[in-house]
Amino acid sequence: MSMERLDWLEREREALFNNAPCGYHEVDENGIIIEVNNTLLTWLGFRREEVVGKMGFGDIVADGDLLGQQLSKLTAGMDKAQEIVLLRKDRTRFPVLLGLVSIGTKQLFSTIDNSVAHETMERLRTINQELEAFSYSISHDLRAPLRSIDGYSKILHDDYADQLDDEGRRVLNVVMSNARRMEHLIDDLLDFAKLGRKLIQKTTVDMTGIAKGVVEQLREIDDRKNLDVVVNELHSVYADPEMMRQVWFNLLGNAFKFTSKRDAGRIEVSSYPLEGDEICFQVSDNGVGFDMRYADKLFGVFQRLHKIQDFSGTGVGLAIVKRIVSRHGGRVWADGKVGVGATFGFVLAKKE
Repeated sequence: MSMERLDWLEREREALFNNAPCGYHEVDENGIIIEVNNTLLTWLGFRREEVVGKMGFGDIVADGDLLGQQLSKLTAGMDKAQEIVLLRKDRTRFPVLLGLVSIGTKQLFSTIDNSVAHETMERLRTINQELEAFSYSISHDLRAPLRSIDGYSKILHDDYADQLDDEGRRVLNVVMSNARRMEHLIDDLLDFAKLGRKLIQKTTVDMTGIAKGVVEQLREIDDRKNLDVVVNELHSVYADPEMMRQVWFNLLGNAFKFTSKRDAGRIEVSSYPLEGDEICFQVSDNGVGFDMRYADKLFGVFQRLHKIQDFSGTGVGLAIVKRIVSRHGGRVWADGKVGVGATFGFVLAKKE
């Protein structure tokens, strides 16, 4: 290869390196920056002569105490990227994703601008906080008139029921029943809102023990002799145990409810592994089932496929299941047939 060709390739490499859409830098054995591209310099507001050979990478990292641990994970191949915050020359913060690129024997650190993602997440946090505050405000503001309706209805029922005719007593009972339903709706709305800010504390969860405990709890409320509940041995997962208890309570509670009109009800809980180190859990029953045309509505807030006269509930239970599973990085699904039964499932990662 001619010297002219080599010179052209070197100029091309340098142009690509300096004008790449991400930052690149190289450090020596002491952590001093010995090479840096124009992109990273522009982002941080430094001149090349201020950085190369004079500054360590730790000098421009906001939280230098964690840098050693993060770099160790990158060099060991444990992580493909680490989220860090760099400091510009004016000391403002600049979030990036730090990666490691090997080019022959040389190792370059890459930095990808992560500020848009941070701004988006901050906006989402603000929106979620406003929605939660709105939910709490509306819910608490509704409680006062609701208590008045319920309280005065009870007075009317207890003290004046004998002065009402059958239609009057029926209407009064409808008012009292709807007041109680409204109270349940408010409670479920608050529970749903709380999930948005509750911290997830993951550990290895014994799903078999939790599911069996929930079945025992539901048996205390519904002790039907004609209901057969089978909890098979379930796989363990890495999750928040209290949230998992809520998932099982909602799914099994629905199964109990929708098999209540069967002469011989049956509920089965099982799990099986999927590809990619995932576990699928499911609750199957021979209850009233549902039309698959409306399956996409099942996990929405306040979505119901059955009349309130036939089955109680507010339509929030499955929405809570979806939110918990989604916050764990999993997914939910449902399958059913009217008059035959239904299966509700969710998928979670087996390990961290």
